[in-house]
Amino acid sequence: MLHVAAAILYREGNVLICRRGPGGSCGGLWEFPGGKLEPGETPTACAVRECREELGVEIDLGPLYESTTYRYPDKEIAFSFFTGTIRRGDPCMRVHTALCWCPPQELADYTFCPADRDLVQDLARRPSREGRGPMASGNTAEIYQWGRGRILKLYRPGMGRASCAQEFAAALVAQDLLPCVPAVYGQIEVEGRPGIVYQRVEGPSMLEKWLQHPQQALRGMGELAALHWQVHQAVPQGLPTVHLQLAESIRRVQALTEEEKAALLDRLEGLPGGSALCHFDFHPGNVLLADRGPVVIDWMTACVGDAAADAARTELILGYARTPEWMEQRGAQPAGFPREAAPLYRRVHS
Repeated sequence: MLHVAAAILYREGNVLICRRGPGGSCGGLWEFPGGKLEPGETPTACAVRECREELGVEIDLGPLYESTTYRYPDKEIAFSFFTGTIRRGDPCMRVHTALCWCPPQELADYTFCPADRDLVQDLARRPSREGRGPMASGNTAEIYQWGRGRILKLYRPGMGRASCAQEFAAALVAQDLLPCVPAVYGQIEVEGRPGIVYQRVEGPSMLEKWLQHPQQALRGMGELAALHWQVHQAVPQGLPTVHLQLAESIRRVQALTEEEKAALLDRLEGLPGGSALCHFDFHPGNVLLADRGPVVIDWMTACVGDAAADAARTELILGYARTPEWMEQRGAQPAGFPREAAPLYRRVHS
């Protein structure tokens, strides 16, 4: 099979497209700049080289946007499409007959090579993404668009592969047991950073909804507790226990003395176990409100144990957490949940 790498290059929200010269089955059609991989060449190196040779520019590439295959009458080609920007130079027509910086929503007005047409439709539906940077970010990872209907949760530099593998295993368990989780497609590595490919879930988080409509927060506490109860009805296999999770966390706390850690570990040893699926980071920011219903994300800390331990952790988050920094940057007030939230959650969940 032939392998091709291409770049979706953005500038001020527009995408660079190129018209092929005459001849061949795709003569005169539009395409994204790129070409065939040379022996031993990686897709990213190929895209960078092709843009240098065909356009006379140096580019910076982001993560892979889409990987797909297309069968022409005489051959099958595997494509890797990367988003990126031009770092140096102005594109020139060394092999193409025309170049155009096109708004994504107008891409469908051009006749593209058959292998590019599905991608063109997808880019046209998401003109605001601009292919630059993550869609969202957190303490441990960044979220990138990953082709149609998927996202890539890419762990930040320095995060070990073990954390990614732990979340991947937990996500598979949750996917098999619950309908309210995104599909998980696999683990990959991008430029040395581990990541997980998930189903893309459209919709705001429950936290975003509550910040926009504070009067709904207390009413929504019942929905949150009911969803948490649904999670706790699942009985997983192969996950670490709540006791193990907490013991490791206690040992890592630098603010505690060894005597204080020993006392906490002794107290932990006397607490009951259990067989419930525990998310262990269950809060409104990790619940997305999709058309199909609420979807629970971020299963990195999932474990098995007493459901009361998981509920207690959520109560602590509701009682002490503050608005995430990225939401404050969007204009949300830097405040916690209403003071009635935690006790109300406890009553409803119980």
